[in-house]
Amino acid sequence: FWNVKALATAEEYNLEALMEGLLAQDLYHPQKINSSGK
Repeated sequence: FWNVKALATAEEYNLEALMEGLLAQDLYHPQKINSSGK
């Protein structure tokens, strides 16, 4: 038996605006993720 708790921080996010704001504050540095294992 698992006791699970979930919390939501918003109904939706504007990811483009979020990324722009994080970049402007130097809090985010986008990088490619290699999922093929190579």
